[in-house]
Amino acid sequence: MAPFANRIRNNRLIIAGRDVQPEPNTDDPLCLHGWAWQRAWQVARQAPDSCQLRMRLRDHGYDLTLTYEMYLSETALQLTLGAVNESAAPAPVGLGLHPYFPRGADTRISFAADKVWPDGPGHLPAGSRPISECDDYSAGRSLPPVWRNDCYSGWSGQARIQQPSLGYDLDLTARGTDVLMFYADPSLERFALEPQTHVSGETHTGSDGLLALAPGQDTRISLTLSVRPHAPNPAPQVPHAPD
Repeated sequence: MAPFANRIRNNRLIIAGRDVQPEPNTDDPLCLHGWAWQRAWQVARQAPDSCQLRMRLRDHGYDLTLTYEMYLSETALQLTLGAVNESAAPAPVGLGLHPYFPRGADTRISFAADKVWPDGPGHLPAGSRPISECDDYSAGRSLPPVWRNDCYSGWSGQARIQQPSLGYDLDLTARGTDVLMFYADPSLERFALEPQTHVSGETHTGSDGLLALAPGQDTRISLTLSVRPHAPNPAPQVPHAPD
């Protein structure tokens, strides 16, 4: 996702001092996930275990060089998304990755964060609040039976997905992001955990929002997905009675 993640509030951005109003790019009334996912990328480098894609994104006042790198090992996939501001003025930039994962009856997820930004009108948060019991996943829990499209800030950069029926656990480790978007629709056989650099809808620059990327400046994020055989949670230790 580049040059922003999720939706633009009011379809309005300020770029190089200009008020820019992008048109919707899907059936959603708000411009969604930027434009990089809808553009053609060029293969800059490839090998049996790696690939680098590159593109020049010139849209709505932006001029960015984007790179997307993938490295695959026997037990892990590493993804890195980077951007360089090629324009002569600062540009508001946000990055994100949007992997989907299988949803099963016994899927469990765990992650820790400081605040939650609940889904609101137009699928944008109306504000934040401290983590409460209903949206606390720090100790691990099953996927909710209801719609969730919530943003978490102050995320640790770590998450775990347990898939007992599929026989594996997946560890997520992100760098350069402290926001996690959690999307789960009980009618779908998939869900998403999306590391990103800013809160959904916060497309201003500054706290919780986009980075003001200076001319020639670069920024990047990465995500490593590490897989291993499923390990059931250890049973609690019951003290032995004294002999």
